[in-house]
Amino acid sequence: MFARQAALDRPDDTARLAEITCPTLVVAAAQDRLRTVEESRVLQVGIAGSRLIVVEHCGHLIPLEQPDQLAASIEELARAL
Repeated sequence: MFARQAALDRPDDTARLAEITCPTLVVAAAQDRLRTVEESRVLQVGIAGSRLIVVEHCGHLIPLEQPDQLAASIEELARAL
């Protein structure tokens, strides 16, 4: 399954990020070996008004590795709305 997912052609849609107008939280993991923090910064910069958090001591599976920190970040965004 992983090999099939990794082999998928994924066109670059970053030019469309400006179309996102809803409140957006971009979540990155500091030790993610599949997606870099810099990739997440590209999303955050491209989505006006979005917020980026970087979860430390965490790899690609943020909900499993740092669920409390993820939940707290989502709750904080929700309270700000």
